[in-house]
Amino acid sequence: MKIYFIILLFLISTKNHYCQDLKEKKIYEYGTRLSEKGFEKNGKREGRWQYYDINEELSVEKDFKNGIQDGEWLAYEKGKILTRGTFKNGKSTGLWTFYFDNGNVYEKGLQIDNKREGLWKRYYETGEIFLVGKYINDKEDGIWKLFYKDGKTKSTWYYKDGRNIGLFQTLDSQGKQIEYGNYNLNGNETGKWRRLNDKYFEEGIFNNGERIGLWKITDTKGILLETLFYHPNNEVKKLTYYPSGAIKEIYNLTNFKPHGKYREYYEEGTLMTKGKYYFNHNTGMWKFYDKKGKLDHKVKHESVRQAIQSIKRAERDAMFYYDRDSVRVKNRGL
Repeated sequence: MKIYFIILLFLISTKNHYCQDLKEKKIYEYGTRLSEKGFEKNGKREGRWQYYDINEELSVEKDFKNGIQDGEWLAYEKGKILTRGTFKNGKSTGLWTFYFDNGNVYEKGLQIDNKREGLWKRYYETGEIFLVGKYINDKEDGIWKLFYKDGKTKSTWYYKDGRNIGLFQTLDSQGKQIEYGNYNLNGNETGKWRRLNDKYFEEGIFNNGERIGLWKITDTKGILLETLFYHPNNEVKKLTYYPSGAIKEIYNLTNFKPHGKYREYYEEGTLMTKGKYYFNHNTGMWKFYDKKGKLDHKVKHESVRQAIQSIKRAERDAMFYYDRDSVRVKNRGL
């Protein structure tokens, strides 16, 4: 009994000595707003530190040992935990979990020495699995899968050392393939591809990440919207179509901007409009016709030389505003 009493006195004495060594510290911004608070021991952060946003609401909590992050790490928003993880000797390690505002898990996985490792999972806000994939040394590796809420596979693709390789495909909710393509060993698209962008499909050929030849754009019902013929030097011939399949417009794109002759047609096939672009600037005389092919009216636009001057002015104005904003940023010390 005497031995236990001595040990208890020693522990109490040690704790009191430890607490005496700790000094509370608060850091304020602009003299009044609390930014950080915690304890220091021998001039180094020790124990739990709390960090506050501009509204002085708790945003982050970190644990320290001898000035180095070690222990739990928590991030908050409006009092709710958004991220929970741990540090060991200044490096993130162990299980890291990210949350939706409703408290459900958004994503979770392991970290070792600040790097993601092993299996990581992402979820729908309602709790169903959304995405599963593996990391090796913080780089995606192996098969990755995207899921519908009912658990059926939506998309699959492969990684090697953080680069896409091999087959990519997406299935609809009934299991029908709606997107497909392949990546080469450099991680670039190659061969025939079909993929969904927003509410339309695009289908064509890639050569080491570059589009070549004919590409077709259709809506989700298969109705042709556009065709694009890709040529070297970023030149593309573009045709748009009416729902009936009749040609609506024909023009060229250079560096993704309309350039050169422009023609627009009525659905019956007669010419509606003709003119010229200079890098998205209407130039010269534009003519407009009625459905019988009779000239209706003309509009004269700036010449190519004037268009060039307009482009240069726009570039100078953009640079002026950029420089002016940069000066403002510098003057504010950012």
